[in-house]
Amino acid sequence: MKKFTAVVLALVCVMGLMACSAQERGEKTGEVPQQIQFPENNGTSQETNVLKEPSALTVIYGENNSIEALRGTTSWKYQNEDGTWTGFEADSIHPLEAKEYMPSLKLLPVITSSGSHLKVTMQWDAAPDKTSVRCWNEKDWGQPDAESEELQVCTLLVDSNVETAPITSVELKDGNYIYEVIAEWNSHEEYNGIARYSFYTVK
Repeated sequence: MKKFTAVVLALVCVMGLMACSAQERGEKTGEVPQQIQFPENNGTSQETNVLKEPSALTVIYGENNSIEALRGTTSWKYQNEDGTWTGFEADSIHPLEAKEYMPSLKLLPVITSSGSHLKVTMQWDAAPDKTSVRCWNEKDWGQPDAESEELQVCTLLVDSNVETAPITSVELKDGNYIYEVIAEWNSHEEYNGIARYSFYTVK
């Protein structure tokens, strides 16, 4: 009799455990796992190529001689992330009145493969769409009304199949001259403007 009672109790315990186990399995299988929600990428955190001011101009002469030209009068505007625009106008004194602020480039006897020793390369981080150069003789220092001479600018695209900045160069005058570079950016949807740069040469 004791054995029978013990067996019955054991069966009850086993059935109870099986019921609990089945209930737990049912609850677990009925649960919907929560998914981690990642914020959508709306592009605001991505880096953009919007220029908030014109790039600096580096004038390269020969292999080891270069200067950063003085940036003068500038008109610039660019698009903000929210679609609005910001712009500024910066006026400056005439290049012929800015000798004390302007960097000088020493002309040394340099021979290049083209046979010219007075050609310089103009380099920007973001190349302008249009570039022009004019110059004055050193005798015109202090005379902003003096007439300037236009120089021919050469723009060469190294490889049309590769997105690289074109090489812009100009042949300098033989002697001491003041130069003004006028650069214009007009093909970009996010920014545009005009900037003037200047430097002078000492032979």
